[in-house]
Amino acid sequence: MPDSPAINALCARCQNTCKQPSYVKLVSCPLFEPKLGDAEFDRLLEEMDDVNRQADELHARVEKLIEDLRKDTP
Repeated sequence: MPDSPAINALCARCQNTCKQPSYVKLVSCPLFEPKLGDAEFDRLLEEMDDVNRQADELHARVEKLIEDLRKDTP
C-alpha cells in the first residue's frame, strides 16, 4: 500500500473531511471551515455547562410545580 501524500496546508486547518494532498495548489476553498482553537472550544464547553445548569434549574422548577399541583388536587 503506497504512503498517502501529506495533506494540503489549507486543508489541514479545516474541519471538513474533503482533504486534498499537499501537491494540490489551493488558494482558497468555498467549503473551508476552520478548526476550533483551544480557547474557542473551552468557551463552547463553558456555554454548554451554563445551558445544562439552566436546564437543571428549569427541570427542578417544573418538578416542584407538578408536585405542588398534585398536593392541591383532591
